[in-house]
Amino acid sequence: MKSEFIGVAMGEAQTIAISMAKTKKGIIIQDAIVEKRQDSLMNDCKHLVSKYSLEDKPIGITALGERQDKVMIIPPLSRLEINQMLHWSVPEFVTWPEDSYYFDFVAINLPNQVRSSGNDKLVYVVALKKEHINELATGVLKSGGNLKIIDYAPGPIAHRFVEKEGAVIGIIHEDILELTAWYNFVCICNHKIPLDSVDIMKELEDLEVDLFSYGISGISGFYLYGDIHGNLSDDDCEAAYEKYGKLTAIPFEETKEVAKMEKVMFEKSDPFLWDMATGLAYRGIQKMRN
Repeated sequence: MKSEFIGVAMGEAQTIAISMAKTKKGIIIQDAIVEKRQDSLMNDCKHLVSKYSLEDKPIGITALGERQDKVMIIPPLSRLEINQMLHWSVPEFVTWPEDSYYFDFVAINLPNQVRSSGNDKLVYVVALKKEHINELATGVLKSGGNLKIIDYAPGPIAHRFVEKEGAVIGIIHEDILELTAWYNFVCICNHKIPLDSVDIMKELEDLEVDLFSYGISGISGFYLYGDIHGNLSDDDCEAAYEKYGKLTAIPFEETKEVAKMEKVMFEKSDPFLWDMATGLAYRGIQKMRN
């Protein structure tokens, strides 16, 4: 019997779902769905689950939306102690009303060379608006979906690549370039720069200094999503790839049906959403028992 998991990524114009299965031969992509956004997050979730008969199937979902986040270095504490600490400290940096958001966190060990007594945990905490979370959860659950994960965007993208320490992913949002740096699936640096004044090589150099401060050996690779414009040029991006290398996408086997339709579907889809859905499906399927 095979296990399966569906990763769903929702943008402003598209919803993309990737279905992965764990078989005796390994993990394969067994289906891909690209849908136009037509309504609210909740109604589009309901539509997706009912149209493609995803009822009772384990689903992870993410959607583009506002987030507020922070990285902290803290003493070694239990998860319960960290949670109690954050209930006091999160309202100090989240600017939304206290009853309007949910927050979650992940705590990981820092690289060995920067650990010291009383200073060896890195905590990433992220807040999302309650309305955002509730729409996703209600849409999937009320249509019969088996909701397992709600992730923030761009969190699942880190699961798409081979490099786990020092991966840098750039995302172009209209007139802003967001540069995110990752360590073991945790976003530890996040720089947002106006595209009309960006110097990408300088920004990457500054971000690499941040990585060094956490004991990470530098940028292990770079990847950029979005349409290049403003003060950012194709030559700039090629120079970045030449210096830092391009991140390596994890290769997945595909069913014959997916292989036949993938080229056409991929051409009309948002690559960022496609890779987030793939990363989320991979995260989910890895956690499932055989």
